[in-house]
Amino acid sequence: MLATPGAFKVYARPEGNRCLLTSGYGVTIARDARGFVVAKFASFLPGGHPAAAQEEDEELEKPKQHWMGADEDMAALECIFNKQTRTYFVVDIMHWGDTSYRQYPLAVRLHHLQDKFQQLAKSGIAAEFNLNFRLVDYLDCTVEAFNHCYYGPLLTPYLTRTDQGDQVIDKQAVFRDLSDG
Repeated sequence: MLATPGAFKVYARPEGNRCLLTSGYGVTIARDARGFVVAKFASFLPGGHPAAAQEEDEELEKPKQHWMGADEDMAALECIFNKQTRTYFVVDIMHWGDTSYRQYPLAVRLHHLQDKFQQLAKSGIAAEFNLNFRLVDYLDCTVEAFNHCYYGPLLTPYLTRTDQGDQVIDKQAVFRDLSDG
């Protein structure tokens, strides 16, 4: 089977620690790669704010109505947390509200993730919290995109190919341009 264009994605991994963010019952929890809790906080994620849990307690007889909407009581996101910028870079979505996204292909998950964050940006809810959330930029996996993600936008123009087909950075060109600039 041949891969179709755009079937594979690549992204530049942000600096930081990989974590799993889960929200529900009025709190958002960040766990490290070993499963240990590293942070608990309120967030705009479904069920991640005390108001969501409070509404659930107050309205036991009524259908669940959370501040994010009906039946939207939890989320699970794969992230990378950067301590210096206090930013959670969202890599993937596993669960949001009452929908599990685990069975969907990456392209569908990314589309839903972008849609959810665009809705939150329009509503202004995310601005109420003291944390930064950013979606990782995925690119179609081409040689140029891979080089951009691996070497960065500054070094990519200095890549050359050896006779054996390996890619190396032309250090002389880099030093020449640095001394000229």
